[in-house]
Amino acid sequence: MVARVDGVDLAVRFGSPPFGPGLAAELLFEQEIIAICNPDLVAKGAEPNNAEELSHYTLLHDAHNSWPEYIDRFLGGGDPTLFRGISFSQTSHAIEAAIAGQGIAVATRAFVSTDIEAGRLRQVFDGALRARSHFYLVKPRYRKSEAVDKLQDWLRSQVQS
Repeated sequence: MVARVDGVDLAVRFGSPPFGPGLAAELLFEQEIIAICNPDLVAKGAEPNNAEELSHYTLLHDAHNSWPEYIDRFLGGGDPTLFRGISFSQTSHAIEAAIAGQGIAVATRAFVSTDIEAGRLRQVFDGALRARSHFYLVKPRYRKSEAVDKLQDWLRSQVQS
């Protein structure tokens, strides 16, 4: 948590503002959640069309557990007992397992776009969930710093590219 007393000049924070008194928050990027897998796991044109077909694959879960909402929204729902899965405490581990061909994961598009462009992953379905929480730059509202402004500009440029 970022607070005036902890000495942090700038932080990237996941959630929804406000983050605390005396803090300014600027949206860095919205979280779009997509289903991804190794291109060899699900061939283009052979994507599961419903929950029953998806149940033939291992679902890779992270601590956010977006699969139930994703299945309800894009595949018409399904019986959770149909699905086998592997749970990870961190999203990065679920992404690495997807790259390794262990199953299908749901992850923030911004976290996997480079892997998709490089061909290590592919988006399985066209749909993307818009999450309730996003990523923000948070800093003390009244503390001015040219170095912090430059870092903030650099972070914005990284997100845009």
